[in-house]
Amino acid sequence: MLSRCIIIVLALAMNHSAAQADCESAADKARENILTSGPFHYTSHQWNKNFDRHRTGTIEPNKAEHIAVEWSQDGQRISEQIYIGTQSWKNDGFGWLPPLGSSWSHQFTVPDASYQALKTKCLGQVVIEAKALIGYELETRFILYTPPPAEVFLEKIFVDPDTGLTVRYERSGGTPEAINVVSTYRYDPSIRIEPPQVDLASRKAKSLQAFQLAVDSADVECRKEVLRTIDHGQTALPFQYKIVGQFWNGVSGMYGTFVAPNSTHNTIDGVPYHGGGLETITIGNRSWQRLAEREWVETSNPSPMAGAVSASWSSPFFLPAYLNGRTYHVGRAACLGETEKDHGRYRLFEYDAYVDFETSRNLASKRRMYVDTETRLPLRFEDLDYKGQVIRLETRTYDKDIAIEPPTVAPPSPGHSSP
Repeated sequence: MLSRCIIIVLALAMNHSAAQADCESAADKARENILTSGPFHYTSHQWNKNFDRHRTGTIEPNKAEHIAVEWSQDGQRISEQIYIGTQSWKNDGFGWLPPLGSSWSHQFTVPDASYQALKTKCLGQVVIEAKALIGYELETRFILYTPPPAEVFLEKIFVDPDTGLTVRYERSGGTPEAINVVSTYRYDPSIRIEPPQVDLASRKAKSLQAFQLAVDSADVECRKEVLRTIDHGQTALPFQYKIVGQFWNGVSGMYGTFVAPNSTHNTIDGVPYHGGGLETITIGNRSWQRLAEREWVETSNPSPMAGAVSASWSSPFFLPAYLNGRTYHVGRAACLGETEKDHGRYRLFEYDAYVDFETSRNLASKRRMYVDTETRLPLRFEDLDYKGQVIRLETRTYDKDIAIEPPTVAPPSPGHSSP
């Protein structure tokens, strides 16, 4: 009798193990067949505590992706992008830009390939939006990008029982920083993703037209006052400046001095050799720099930001004109009257700063300018995000005695090459 009970228990255990193995195999197949079932359309919602974005597009698995629309939590359309092999194209609303070399993946839009399933559960039939689907639930961790112990995510995958195709993927994490995903898929063998047509003349014309519309929307006299004040701040007296806030990777802040018309001494705070640790002096058409406290060397590039910023059409990042040598243009402008801040009395202005790039005139920053009511000099500039929150702050201190002199350049030693 005891032997028979043992046999029954073993049989049940074996059946359970076999059923679990079948469940895990089916879940793995459902997870992987998104990229093995042919081209498809997708919609994807991705978010955590820091961002909230929506995407729609098409994918030719392992070949190409067309992000047709991407927009953020405020409803702002960000860009249209195409990836084919090792090239990518971007359309920021004015038209397609020339291709760039790039790497890409389907990360977040579809399940990450580099994962380990810790626990798998078959959910059976689940009704979602009036459609009966077969569901699977997996506890997973991603093992390629994160060293152990990797963060654990809960994934749910849903298969259409009529077609056997995976039509929905969900991912949630256990922390506010974890990226959550809900993506849906519709398969279409006719999808073909091709390189877009690039028309730089049309693109430039559209960007200038958009800028002119912004100018036309501003009060004429207010805009003139903004332009006069900006110019007065850069010609009346030499000044020291400091900029803090959000920058590109490796840079945490900037400070220095400016003497009109075109002399600067700038220092970039941050990680050496990754944008930070660079000090530059520019006097007229001569320029010197030193990196990470090395010796000064004279350079052929007169830009005070040489080596620090690769100004690119793909990422317009606003820097004041005295830093990057670019003339910027004022579009929309608003004169907001007098205000008090930090025990001072100011005239307050807001305006949009546009920068000319090779292929377009781009809106680079929404700025707020505080002008001292007594001296009529701008003392504070704030760059704002789409919510109107300050993301970068520039402050100035004017001093008629500021002067910028050429540095002492050590002669090169035999066999030594400058950085």
